[in-house]
Amino acid sequence: MRKTFDLVVFATGGVGRLYKKNANNWTTTGDGIAIAAKMGCELNDMEFVQFHPTLLNSKKFPNQLISEAVRGAGGILVDENGIKIMQDIHRLKDLAPRDIVSREIFKQQQAGHEIYLDISNVIRFEEKFPSITAILNQDKESCANWQETKLIPVTPGAHFFMGGIKTDSDGLTNIPGVFAIGECANTGVHGANRLASNSLLECLVFGYRAAKYIKRLVDAQNKTDNQIELKVLVIGSGLAGSWFSYLIQDFCDVTIITKGSQTDCNSALAQGGVACAIDSSDSIQSHYEDTLEAGDYHNNKENTKILVTEGVEVIQKLIELGCPFDRNADNSLQFALEGAHSRPRVLHLGGDQSGKLLHQFVQSLWTKVEVIENAPVAAVQKINSDLFEITFEDLDKPDSNWAGSNWADLPEKNWQNIGIIRNTSNMKKYINELGQVELSDKSILVSQEITKAALARKESLGAHYLE
Repeated sequence: MRKTFDLVVFATGGVGRLYKKNANNWTTTGDGIAIAAKMGCELNDMEFVQFHPTLLNSKKFPNQLISEAVRGAGGILVDENGIKIMQDIHRLKDLAPRDIVSREIFKQQQAGHEIYLDISNVIRFEEKFPSITAILNQDKESCANWQETKLIPVTPGAHFFMGGIKTDSDGLTNIPGVFAIGECANTGVHGANRLASNSLLECLVFGYRAAKYIKRLVDAQNKTDNQIELKVLVIGSGLAGSWFSYLIQDFCDVTIITKGSQTDCNSALAQGGVACAIDSSDSIQSHYEDTLEAGDYHNNKENTKILVTEGVEVIQKLIELGCPFDRNADNSLQFALEGAHSRPRVLHLGGDQSGKLLHQFVQSLWTKVEVIENAPVAAVQKINSDLFEITFEDLDKPDSNWAGSNWADLPEKNWQNIGIIRNTSNMKKYINELGQVELSDKSILVSQEITKAALARKESLGAHYLE
């Protein structure tokens, strides 16, 4: 197996599994971010961790998300007395930005209330949300009577990481030859809080831009030298890494290395779809403004404009390739409404199976991509001006992080800081008590960076951001 490469692309996902309650795949423990940081890559916006308002409040399925599309279809958040909790909180009510809804749910829980998603107004729920329906039917403890009561117990949980490896608009880091795309990258498009269904769009748009950059690089080299074939390592097989690898497979020797299987990723768990202002009645400017507002205007405006503008081109390309987006009876594209969007613009696949089906579709396009599974990378080193060398974890002494155990049982008081600072000042104290749990060096590094950034942001913005 090759261990030296001309270019390295991090596509390793986020940090959700650093939190006790989360909606993430077991692989998302910040490994790629830590490896990149040890190489000297700059990190940015490490304090911005998003909590999704509606995870299933369940012991059996603690990581199960209840899609924002359920609220877009008419679901309403209520307490045990049937009182609508978002009625007077925000003009968008239950579809307010995620941090606002999460904070209100947490506030209600602290006051002793139980929170439910009332789906009595959702038409054809089981047809629209088959994956969620299957989970609810399996949970005989928390959801025994959900079909009669039309109430789903929910609670917030860590969901998405806006921070990460700092990149430019083509995915390049500050180290020549090193790229980052997807959730592990910080393009700045999400600001302090991601707009619903912009995550898969980011994977597609910036994976596309990174691929086009490398194509220009190859073309420039071939004009002056003999024909070359760059050897590219992609660490991670989520949508960003899979899409990028498809796009470069005809002019690069591309290898994907994964921590688990090639389907172990957050992308495959995504119930929400892809936000895109492709409908003639929509506008790119509206999508842009919604993204900025959701991000509390901490967004990189140039990259955000790229996201919403070039997103249309990328979605059109996927449609031409045969991507099976959901359609209406007249074969027109079907658009759904999700949180903090001013209008329906979210494309789905298979109802609430969007991430899984889009991920499968993109991987079905591979013809020349080598995939090495269950090979967690320990480090990447630049051995000369042109080559990078990788080393792997010793699987005889597996990193608990790699093994996928639920080691990061952060205390519930971690939740006190839901807000613009979507992290915890208690993390530092927790890290100092490592005797209680086994953490990998990579996870500790990322946790420390998150804590440091959160404390700095708290000091600069003031305590009113922490409520």
